[in-house]
Amino acid sequence: MKLINGRGQLGKALKKYLKLYKHVDCIIYHTWNMIDKSEEGQRQSCLDFMKFVRKNDKKKIVFISTTHPIHCHYMEYKNLSEIFLWNYTNDGVVIRLPSLIGKGKIYDKCKKGIKLKNGYINIDTIDNAAKTILSLVDSKERLNVINGEKVHSDIIQELINVGRK
Repeated sequence: MKLINGRGQLGKALKKYLKLYKHVDCIIYHTWNMIDKSEEGQRQSCLDFMKFVRKNDKKKIVFISTTHPIHCHYMEYKNLSEIFLWNYTNDGVVIRLPSLIGKGKIYDKCKKGIKLKNGYINIDTIDNAAKTILSLVDSKERLNVINGEKVHSDIIQELINVGRK
C-alpha cells in the first residue's frame, strides 16, 4: 500500500495505521490543493489527479474525496475526479468523508468567533476517518460514503470554544 502525499492531520493519522494494512495492494490518493480555492487552483488539482490515474491505471487507486454540502469549485473538481477514476479504471474506489474535527476551517471559524451556519453538520474525528478509510481499501464498492455523526453547529461551536469564556 502506498500513500500519495498524505500530509496534514489525516495523512499523519493514515501513516500511523498503514503498517496494519501492508497486505493490500493499492495506492491511496490523498492530496489536493486546499489553499487555492479558485477555479484554476481546483482545476489544476483535478488535472494532476487525472495525470496520476493515467500513469497508474493498472493499480488499484483509492481516492479520498468529500461529502462537502456546498457547491463550489472544490466540490465540482472533486466530483469530476471521481467520475474520471470510475471511467478510466476498473476498480478505482472513492471514499467520501464528512467534515473532520481537527485544526481546519470549522475550528478556525469557531476560534475566531465566527458563527457557523445554523444547522446540522456531519462530522467525524480524524483518527476514526483514517481507520475507516483503511478498512475500506479492499472494498468492492466503488463509492463508499463515511457519514460521520450528525451534530448541530451550535454544539460544535460551543465545544470548540470551551475555556475561551
